[in-house]
Amino acid sequence: MSIWSEIRRKFKMTKFGGSVQQLPDSWWNWENNRFSPDDIVADPFKALGATPIVRAINIVAGDVARTPIEIQRHEEGNRWETCDEYPKLTEVLNEIPNSHFSSHEFRRWMTATMMLWGNSFALISRVGGEVDELIPVRPWDMTLLPDTENGGWYY
Repeated sequence: MSIWSEIRRKFKMTKFGGSVQQLPDSWWNWENNRFSPDDIVADPFKALGATPIVRAINIVAGDVARTPIEIQRHEEGNRWETCDEYPKLTEVLNEIPNSHFSSHEFRRWMTATMMLWGNSFALISRVGGEVDELIPVRPWDMTLLPDTENGGWYY
């Protein structure tokens, strides 16, 4: 089992973005005098206290943040070609997503929250139909709601 599936298994999400359970009184197996990882209920806040997890998240998030984003279009013949139709979106994704973050900080935040919480969200600000800003939103502030008029779901 990979470390990421193990982390995902430990981080079972609830409505509030993490486990609401506490450590059970029997977290230490006194009869066999050994500790069982299944006895611990983890959440993202507890994970930030574990140095190896924080280091792994920092390494992955930093590497993803350094990678430039290129907008591509799927063409006939199962090919992908660079799409130059959205210069403003390319600028927002690679240079200045908003007035508070650089593109590196924005992508690092999005990757780190996705790894800790299982999802990351950004509010899309549009001006004249074009993407103007991407504003990161904390995943624990998001709520999934049903769309009763059109069917489906929205945040």
